[in-house]
Amino acid sequence: MKTYPLKVQELKMLIESFKYPCSEAELQDYVNDVNINENGEIDEEAFLEIIANIQEEKETDEEIKEAFRIFDKNNNRLLTPKNVFDVFKKIDETIKEEEVLQIFKECDLDRDGYLNEKEFDELWQQEVFQFPLYQKHGMMQSIHRLDQLHEHGDKQGRQMF
Repeated sequence: MKTYPLKVQELKMLIESFKYPCSEAELQDYVNDVNINENGEIDEEAFLEIIANIQEEKETDEEIKEAFRIFDKNNNRLLTPKNVFDVFKKIDETIKEEEVLQIFKECDLDRDGYLNEKEFDELWQQEVFQFPLYQKHGMMQSIHRLDQLHEHGDKQGRQMF
């Protein structure tokens, strides 16, 4: 069992042993986010903070992938403005098509008229979901609920969309 403090390279090996791939740049970002001692070593508290940050990032990545899957009703790994609008409209009936189109245009980086997973990730990372009802956690709960209703129908057995 490794004792503390850790050297930065030891940290990299430990992170990778948890099956979290880690580039040198990411490693440096993790180290910069915590307090290390004057010798450039990482104590147990800093190590645990780094691991918690990595786990949070991984959960967020998985959440984004799940959200993309829910938006991607065509299963073609590309979202249209209609895909995005339909989901937003189910969550907030007052949202206007123009609002969604503006958001969509800002995130359609390659201007092909679709959002791919990378562009959707950009959409998610921005504060796009900061509409009153769209706090990120609440947005995911709403999206999951819509997905369940879509897959299973409402209480009367109707498909919702």
